[in-house]
Amino acid sequence: MIDENRVKILGFGVAGYRSFHPMAQALLGPLRPVTVIVGQNNCGKSNLLRFAVNHLNRAIGTATSGGEFQLPQDDLPQGAEDHRFSYFHAAPARLRDTTTRALQEAETEAVAATLDPQETGCSWFGFQANQDTKLTFHPKLIASLSRLSEIGAARWSHLAKTITRGGGSASDNISRVIKSIAVPYLRQPKVELVPDIRGFEIGGNDQSYSGLGLIGRLNALRNPSLQNLDDQKRFRAIQHFVRQVVGDAQATLSVDAGETEIQVTMNGRVLNLLNLGTGIREVVTLATAATVIENSLVCIEEPELHLHPILQARLLRYLHDNTSNQYLITTHSAHLINPEFASIFHVQLQDGWSTITPVATDNQRAIACYDLGYRPNDLLQANAIVWVEGPSDRIYLRHWLSSVDPELEEGLHYSIMFYGGKLLSHLSADDRDVDDFIRLRRINRNMVIVMDLDRDSSVEPNDTKQRVRQEFTEGLGFGWVTKGREIENYIPAELLEEAIPALNKAEVQPRLGDFDHVWKYDKDGEEGKTDKMKLARWVAERPADLSRLDLRTKMDELAEFIRAAN
Repeated sequence: MIDENRVKILGFGVAGYRSFHPMAQALLGPLRPVTVIVGQNNCGKSNLLRFAVNHLNRAIGTATSGGEFQLPQDDLPQGAEDHRFSYFHAAPARLRDTTTRALQEAETEAVAATLDPQETGCSWFGFQANQDTKLTFHPKLIASLSRLSEIGAARWSHLAKTITRGGGSASDNISRVIKSIAVPYLRQPKVELVPDIRGFEIGGNDQSYSGLGLIGRLNALRNPSLQNLDDQKRFRAIQHFVRQVVGDAQATLSVDAGETEIQVTMNGRVLNLLNLGTGIREVVTLATAATVIENSLVCIEEPELHLHPILQARLLRYLHDNTSNQYLITTHSAHLINPEFASIFHVQLQDGWSTITPVATDNQRAIACYDLGYRPNDLLQANAIVWVEGPSDRIYLRHWLSSVDPELEEGLHYSIMFYGGKLLSHLSADDRDVDDFIRLRRINRNMVIVMDLDRDSSVEPNDTKQRVRQEFTEGLGFGWVTKGREIENYIPAELLEEAIPALNKAEVQPRLGDFDHVWKYDKDGEEGKTDKMKLARWVAERPADLSRLDLRTKMDELAEFIRAAN
């Protein structure tokens, strides 16, 4: 589902622009509210932002009106004999404008497939500048549409007369119909640039978002006129972000009377923002710019400059959750390609020309990280690692942790990894594989392991689990063996009495003991089993209850451990 309030443009592409080959289209889409573009230096990332800032609106307007479009000499591709320019504009894959109602279902499907030859999930309207420098529909697009068996020349002529009240040659008829479909999607967003060189000075140009004029902007938000009282909410959002950055929930942000410095009050002390370090100054500059700008396509170059990985992740989350803009962000940082809410694209040079690849799979993500210069030993370092037996354990821990400390985020403050319960259930304490497992702590000393007791009574866990618990506890982390039989035994009885019948859609008798398999049940003398993943998701959709056994104590200990690791 596309958030049309945030997505100002679903995607665009170019060919014949700077480092992009005239004959090879490069498509950037579909875009989300936050889109991250990664790649090495000089691969073409900044050229995409340059096009968005300098030419995007003109290209959209020209494609709509048929006016002239001519690139400056500096923007023509170097080393290419052919300097033709092409522009591609993305629309939803399922075209839903009223003009498409004239098309039959089979015709609509055929047109949609033709508009998405690279199977990106969007419909792409391609335009090309001809010798008169006018952007008209790309000849290849018109040729592909003319070959559709579902729509013959007579049908295109009829559609042109029905939809556009005009007609002409076969190619003119196709162009008229496709233009009538494309025009509603050729919206021109307001585009702003936050450059990679960001200063911090008194005064400055209020039209710049480099950091100049930041003091005046913040003061205007904090003390708005009667006509702009909503600006106070925006100031509070920035202040809340600053509190997250400095790790003080009571910190306040203000501007001195002379508008000469930004002040942060922490622990009773008033500090100049400049004295809190370049990273914090940088992230506040970016957050303020993104908050001042509204309802725009904002291009940000390399926000990771001077920023610790934690600040990078927090900045991206702030942009996504607290502003009204859509963002195109270029970066060299692998820490900015993890958020699940962002679209990621990888720009590379192939045979001297820029290409664009979406980063959607783990393999593509690994390739992008490798291209950025990261190696496996760099990427295995997480601030805190929690080892669990399987996926359902992860769901429970995330749910319970969020109730103890909502600020803790998986992927930012900690990572959860699976070791598989059978690994420790079928090995002896002196088994070589147990030694190898324990040696994983060399990767990262900040580790916790959660293990099921797997006993019918409150006896000690087996020798293997006792050894692992001891090894993990002798360091920065700890080993946790459940007080009940399994992690599911931490679910309160009243929840199980509701969940087990509901999930199995039958009147069944749940098992509620501390050492029962509570995901099993009895029905008419027969034993049944509840899907453990469905049970975990069911529990996670309800308010967390940590009152069972030692769950509250262990979750407080885990939350404190993760906070200390960060």
